[in-house]
Amino acid sequence: MSSQKTNKTKNFEQGCLFDAFYDFSVKGDEVRKLTNNNGKTFHYLIYILDCEEKNVLLKALENPFFDKEFSDSIDFLVKTASQLSPKIKPQIPNLIKCIQGLTKTGNIQNNNCNLLIIKNLPKVFHLWRIETLLGSLAGNIQHYPEEGSHIMAIRENPQDLCIYPSYQNLIDFSAHTDLSYVDNPPNIMAVHYINDDPRTSGCPTFCEAKTIAAILSNSAKRELKKNNFRFTPPQHYQGAASKAIPILSYEDSYGWSIRFRRDRLEYVNKTQLAVNAVNELLDSIHQSLFKLKIPEGSFIFINNQTLLHGREGYKKESVQRARHLNRMYITSEKTIDL
Repeated sequence: MSSQKTNKTKNFEQGCLFDAFYDFSVKGDEVRKLTNNNGKTFHYLIYILDCEEKNVLLKALENPFFDKEFSDSIDFLVKTASQLSPKIKPQIPNLIKCIQGLTKTGNIQNNNCNLLIIKNLPKVFHLWRIETLLGSLAGNIQHYPEEGSHIMAIRENPQDLCIYPSYQNLIDFSAHTDLSYVDNPPNIMAVHYINDDPRTSGCPTFCEAKTIAAILSNSAKRELKKNNFRFTPPQHYQGAASKAIPILSYEDSYGWSIRFRRDRLEYVNKTQLAVNAVNELLDSIHQSLFKLKIPEGSFIFINNQTLLHGREGYKKESVQRARHLNRMYITSEKTIDL
């Protein structure tokens, strides 16, 4: 399969970028490069499925196990998808290479980006089936019972009166990592954009740990690497809070990792040095932030350890259709790109 890889620098001054790249005659992957008003850059990867790859996925979905009466049970779907994924991976090597790049060291030349956007998905009636199949290609789909189902519907709940941002409301959600408040957060998050009109408000935001760390002072990084922080679980979460953890971590073979959610942050020992470090972190996040509209129908993978994500608030009068995304959590081993 041919692959077109080019770096396209897009100006951030026009506001939220809508990536409208829908030329389905182009096959394979393409690295995109954004530059924000602060001169920071962000690379992400677009992958457009071709007809052969779509047929591989559709053929897998025709497996008799998916046609059983109880095949809409999410537990059964996850198990079936995990059994099928090793058989179909050799048939779609280019896509698998891009997915595996999510947990590598971030070598842009080898397409190791923290955000992968997959387009031109096959049209199917049972969304959970294609979602679990794609998710299983990245690793093990994780179930956090205290959080909800394997697949969580992200949509507005009019009964949700919480003043904090959540997947059930439309208010501004600052850049964060998911499940910051559990002991073992997933390292990959997968999201299927089902309904999210790109012409409306609510633009997704992203920023990378490595860009944030490059801005921070050494003293701030030292403080943020201490086990001096906790994150209070949100109201819907039924489990206990995590133990004391660092916000920033560094591994020679992997680089910078981050675990953060501003509205749930607590200090174990609230020293002035710690407070100053967090304030510096917030300023660094602001400098590193990028806005990127994700087109409806896209399926994205996010490295939940190296990439913060969020959204601008929605203006209700601009929302023409109900927002609906499906989210999964995935664990996959880190690998070193030699």
